[in-house]
Formats: sequence, C-alpha cells, structure tokens
Amino acid sequence: MLGSALIARLSARDPIAIDRRDGPDIGDRDAMRLLLTGCGVLVHLAAIHPLVASLNTDYDAENVVPFGALLDVAQAAGIRRVILASSTSVWRDAPTGMPCRFIDEAVPPDGDGGYSRSKLACEELLRASGIAHVVFRLARFARDGDPADAVRLLYRAVRPVAAAD
Repeated sequence: MLGSALIARLSARDPIAIDRRDGPDIGDRDAMRLLLTGCGVLVHLAAIHPLVASLNTDYDAENVVPFGALLDVAQAAGIRRVILASSTSVWRDAPTGMPCRFIDEAVPPDGDGGYSRSKLACEELLRASGIAHVVFRLARFARDGDPADAVRLLYRAVRPVAAAD
C-alpha cells in the first residue's frame, strides 16, 4: 500500500521497486548489486510486521539481517542517501489504565518486543553505515474502506487517509 503510493508519486524518476513478496530477496547481494547500480537514493519500506508474522517469527532474521546486507550493497554501489521507514512501535504503549502516552523525539525508545527491537536495530545499522539518511517512524495506518483494517481504525479512533493523499 505505502510502497505502491510512493512508486506512483516517483514515476517520473523511473524508480526501481523491489517487493519482498514476489521480488528478489533483499539479502541476495548479487541481485541487489545489479538493481542498485546507478541509483542515488534507496527508500526502504519493507519489514515483517506482527500483524502478518507468525508467532515464532525471528524479527532479527527477517528484518535486520536482510537490511544489513542491503546496506552493505548500497555502500558498495555508491548510494548517496537512504530513507528508512521505521515504526512508532519502538516505544511502548501507554501503561495499563492510562488513556495515552505522549511521545516526541526526546523520549528514548523503550519498545521491548521482537519487532520493536528489529526496527531499532535497523536504525542503528543505518546510523553506523555512514550513508546520509532519514529515518521516519510511522504509526499504524489503515486503508479507507478496507474491512480488514476495522480493528486498527477502532484502536486509533481515527479516520484513515489514503497513503497517497
């Protein structure tokens, strides 16, 4: 959903899209080298999220290891900037009985789940890479009119806005 909207917005720049579901493995260094050669910017949106993961998901193996391999190839290919989608899941939810928790950039990440730790590890790999970068932490988002997202709509008590809007 987010990737499709971004590709549509970047279409005039001839973006190269890699989809984890049906594209090459981002941990395949040779395949990534071929795709990244000549690119200046890498936008990384992929991750295995708890909403689609199995109970036994190894988030380090699914999210961190492939991203680390991708960063190695990006450095070798001369990528000038990386834009990484992270998550507000790097922070814990509000304590039980509290309606909300106010968080800004000054609050240190304290998420302790596997997914949270994997997002923080990816952020740290990116910082350590020396490549110019931007990290943005997305909150959950939903698709307007998609019944599968009804629970997330209730959870956030928001009216969704399409990713492309």
